Amino acid sequence: MVPDVRARILAAACALLAKEGVTALTQPRVSRAAGVTQSHLTYYFPKRADLMLAVARQALADTVAQIHADAGGSRTGRVVRGVGVVQSRLADRRIVRLMVGLIVASETDRALKLSLAAFIDSVRVMLRGALDDMGLAADPRTVAAVHATAVGVAVLNLARDTPASRRELGEVMGVALRRLAAHPARRVGRGAKRERKA
Repeated sequence: MVPDVRARILAAACALLAKEGVTALTQPRVSRAAGVTQSHLTYYFPKRADLMLAVARQALADTVAQIHADAGGSRTGRVVRGVGVVQSRLADRRIVRLMVGLIVASETDRALKLSLAAFIDSVRVMLRGALDDMGLAADPRTVAAVHATAVGVAVLNLARDTPASRRELGEVMGVALRRLAAHPARRVGRGAKRERKA
């Protein structure tokens, strides 16, 4: 079965990103790679930022699918495999550049800002599922902390772009997830308030 036009465009954009980086994600180049007219591309993705956000969503879905696929075995094994998947995605400078570019573009594009906010919410939903698959705490504060840590080390690695920064990226995520695995989740709600007062 031939994939629909939108799927073909998205597949071509993902392939261009993987091969040539974010600068290759122009509407003319993507439409040529997808074998569609530029008007077809702009029908599905009116602005370059729309296309970039769709590619980011696809990268997220691919990452989560890989974590879900590796969800068997012991909790330690799931954490180790999860760290490997997360590390490889965060070390992919093309994806990180794509996200930084979207953040910068959203400063002057209110609709994109709102789309990014929704994307961040979806990242956290998927991250919660991935943490669950690894047998780790997945309460909202823990998910936010893991997400912020991941974004921070990814941006720092992009800025420094050294073997040491790539090692640090893996080490920091490994430490964060292993520490989560070593401690049970704290209760959230009325019981948590009583614990703090004690």
